[in-house]
Parts: sequence; structure tokens; C-alpha cells
Amino acid sequence: MKKTRTNILIVAISKRLAGRKGTLFVFATIALIMSLSLYIIFAERVRAYSITAKTDVLAIQALEHPLNHWELDYKGTLHDIFNDKIYNLQESEFAIKVTGGTELTVTTSESRNTLVVILNNNEDKSAATLYDDGKIINISSYAQIEIETEKSLILPFYGTTSIGDDVSPGIRNILHEGKIRIIEQVLGSDVRYEAGEFTLDAGDRVKLYENFDLGLESTVRGFLFHANGEMLAVNIHGDASIARVYRLGSSGYSVKSSLWQRIVNDPVIVSMTSLLAILFLMFEIFLALRKIVNKEHHEK
Repeated sequence: MKKTRTNILIVAISKRLAGRKGTLFVFATIALIMSLSLYIIFAERVRAYSITAKTDVLAIQALEHPLNHWELDYKGTLHDIFNDKIYNLQESEFAIKVTGGTELTVTTSESRNTLVVILNNNEDKSAATLYDDGKIINISSYAQIEIETEKSLILPFYGTTSIGDDVSPGIRNILHEGKIRIIEQVLGSDVRYEAGEFTLDAGDRVKLYENFDLGLESTVRGFLFHANGEMLAVNIHGDASIARVYRLGSSGYSVKSSLWQRIVNDPVIVSMTSLLAILFLMFEIFLALRKIVNKEHHEK
């Protein structure tokens, strides 16, 4: 009796699902989920790039920001080239405030025990302000700072950057190794996931662009770390559309996330594809049950 009731229930459910209205409902649900999945896959979303690198050279176009105000307690010198003045920076604390619009080229000495920062303001403004021993000194538009790094040094920065230099005769400072990680935002959420990774080779030069066609570079936050005798360790992070890599004098190529990485890693897309798979499986199971029950019904 129980078996007969179960069979009747299965037949009723399978007929309802396999009937015209049920079939249309199932296909409409699947079509809706597939449409939403395609929209999520191709929709534009916030994309951030993180770059870590070991390099001999880093170029920064500084913007006005507190991160470009450095308080230091190292020995060093500041050579105000256009004013032909040299300031000896003692180990007591001093500060340097970089003016927005100043171009910074950061390298090390040959022995890598001194950090060298060249400041150049093309707008003919003061490249930076030096605060030392109670004095406030506006330096000229071109200067060089040398900081002895017997102890490790961290300098944060804010602006646009270029890591490495093009390999050519006479070039000593290059990027040695690095990695680009692409972090995408889940659509309509603050959740992030890794959407790709790219390894940089020795001699590469890399820049981030908000709009490459318009030549609009991305504004980034980052820091450099320097320890005595070592290369510069650089870490930057910023929203961008692409990373542009220039390798051995080439015209460059773009690094961006792929659709496949998005499909595999986006948790929303993964959930929706899993739901689609479950719906297809359930539909197949009910069709199979209906076939079995109908066969038993005809045999009786």
C-alpha cells in the first residue's frame, strides 16, 4: 500500500514537472540564471593591482599627500643643486615633505649601503621642503638626497610609478624580479578575490594605467624597503584597468585578468554555476523517475 502511494506521488510530481508548464518553468529558471551569470561574467567591476618587486630603480610622480611627508632619523646629505648648497643631515630626526608634481628617482649606491633620491620639479617649483633642527628650508626644483641605511628604511609614497628601467647600453639599475597580482571586486559587494597572477622577468619595466589609450596612469599607494647591502623591495597597490610591461625595448604588452579566471574565482559566479548544475541534475533525475514509474505502470 505504501509503495503504491509512493508511486502515485512520484508520478504526480514527475508529470507536473515534466508537463508543459513544468518544463517551461524549469527552462525559464535555467535561462534566467544563465543570463544573470553572463551579465556578472562580462560586467565591469573595480580591479586592483598589487605589484611586489626587487629592483635597483623606482620612478615616482609624487602627488600632494601625507604619505609623501617623510620623518627620518638617519645620517645623510641633501644637495640643493640649483642653489649650490649642501645640507648635512645628522642622525637626529629630520623631515622631508615632497611637493606635489615632483618626480622622484630612487636608486641605491653601488655598494647598496646608501639610498639615493633625485628630486626634479618640472614646474620650476620647490621640489621639497626640508625640516631640520627647527629650520624650514625650501629647496630648489632639483636636488639629490643621500641617506645612509645602516639600519633598514621604509619610505611610503603616493602618486604614479614606474618600476625598473629599459635595458640598454650604459644602464646599471634594472628590475630584478617581481610579481603582479590582480584583485577583482565581487559585483555589488566589497568582497575581493584574486583574478590572476603574472611573474616579471629581470629587465622588465612595469606601469599601471587607468586608461592606457588616453595615457592616463593609475594613482597608487606603496612603500619601498631598503636594508644595507640589498636591493630596493617595492610594494604598490592601486586601482587600474591594465598593467603595461615593457620588456627589452619592446613596445610593451598588457597584463589583465581573463574571463576564465573570473569564472573560476568569482564566488557569485561559482555559486550560480553550481546552482545550474543542480537544476540540470534534478531535471534529469525527475525525467528518469518518470520513465521508471511509467514503465512499471504499463507493466501492471
